[in-house]
This record gives sequence, structure tokens and C-alpha cells, in this order.
Amino acid sequence: MKRYFLTALFLSVLLLFSSHAGPPCDISLLSIDLKYNEQDGVKICEMQQGLNSRLIGVTFLTKSEGLIAEKIAENLSKYNLPIWFCHNGIGKYYYPVFMRLRGWKEAYSFTFLLKDKKFMKKNKKRANNVASIRDYHGLIIAGYNAIEKKKVGKLRGALLLNHAFLSHFGEYEIT
Repeated sequence: MKRYFLTALFLSVLLLFSSHAGPPCDISLLSIDLKYNEQDGVKICEMQQGLNSRLIGVTFLTKSEGLIAEKIAENLSKYNLPIWFCHNGIGKYYYPVFMRLRGWKEAYSFTFLLKDKKFMKKNKKRANNVASIRDYHGLIIAGYNAIEKKKVGKLRGALLLNHAFLSHFGEYEIT
């Protein structure tokens, strides 16, 4: 049963990626709500962007409010990319953790970031190998509701967190 569930989960994620219109690689953070009972087994109740999720279950079990944000930041930092985060659109539980990180740069919004001369200078050049995450010149973290769809095409050398899933969140459509 467990094997079938994992296979189904993998195939559904693969299906979502097949409709992805962005760069050939992506970093995505999702929150998947699983429910279990003995009669039906494990079921996926919902899948959403992780940046807006409070992940209450983990907070309840660990008695630590910022643990998930710290683990996410730790894993994203392993790519050794400059990271910009837009506090407009990310959950209030992530913001204080991201603010404490050295080297992470804050932008008020996605639009303001695209007007930032230092960011645009780094972003102007495309990645040498577009299939390698480490070849990009930065990572942008922004909530899907804070991203203006017409401006996503201006990203040349930076990755946008969850780009592969943007068309599946809310009213956003990739053009």
C-alpha cells in the first residue's frame, strides 16, 4: 500500500512539472496535508505552497514555532546562491527567521526587486548551464500572491522558488 501511495504521489508531482513553462530546473517548497485512517489508509487532503503554511502539526509536536522556517532556510542555503526574499507574500512565521540570516537580502515586493539595480545586474546574465541549480545567479523567495505574472519573464539568471507550481496556486497563470 505504501509503495502505491508513494508512486501515486511521485506521478502527480511529475504531472505538475510537465506543464511547467519556466527554467528546466526548479526549487519548490510544498506543504502536503496527509490524513490516515485504518479503513482508507493514507490520503492527500490538500497540497499548497509551503511559504503560506504554518505547519501547525510540526509546531505542536516540537513545541518550537520557527523550526520549519529554520530547516527550510538551512536547506536553501546549501545551494550557495544569493537569496532575495520578498516579505510581502510569505508567512509571518518565516519572515523573522529569514531576516536573521546573513547574506539573505530583503525586498519589499517582487516588483521592487525587479527595480533594484544590484539585483538586475546579477540577474542580467543567464545561467551557464540552465539545468543546474548551482549555475543560477540567485534565488527569489516570494509568495505566489505577491508575484506579478507579467514580470516573471524578466528573470534571466535567477530562479523563482515554486516557479514550476505557480500555475497551480490561486489565480496565477504562467503566460
